[in-house]
Amino acid sequence: MYDFIYRRKRLVQLILALITLPFAFFGVDYYFRNDTGPTGEVATVAGERITQGEFSDNLRVQQDRLRQTMQGNFDPTIFDNPEVRYSVLDQLIGRRLLQKQAQVGRLTVSDDQVRQFISDIPAFQEGGKFSQARYEQLLDMQNPRKSPVEFAGDVRRELATSDCSSSSARSRSRRWIRSRI
Repeated sequence: MYDFIYRRKRLVQLILALITLPFAFFGVDYYFRNDTGPTGEVATVAGERITQGEFSDNLRVQQDRLRQTMQGNFDPTIFDNPEVRYSVLDQLIGRRLLQKQAQVGRLTVSDDQVRQFISDIPAFQEGGKFSQARYEQLLDMQNPRKSPVEFAGDVRRELATSDCSSSSARSRSRRWIRSRI
């Protein structure tokens, strides 16, 4: 057998090269391929795309929240787990579906309701009253930074979607908004 291979060394080398080339070109593709769609989307919900950037931002927010909660015991490798990443994506999909339902149901939140809700958040209060300076300071500390208009838009969306879901949704919305602060 070895004598056969030794005598036909060039033929064996050619066969090995032909076997190796497809693996080199197509097997390595796995490391360069992005699992997102052709436009950088992770999912599509009700005709709207959830982009890789939006998913990454939400993953980072979850990491920051967990880092604050666990302080010194935080292990960032937790978020490398596919189940955790799927959970973050599932939350994004659920939020997007509620936003779509609120849009279809023409649920709106007035400026006064948004203003009242924001002024009731304890983190923005000093001495039991809303403090504009504290409000702007906390928004400046956000990563990424949020303007008051962007934050009010987030609050408006959360309040509108909370009307679509169960009665405990408003408290979940408040926890979500407070976690963003």
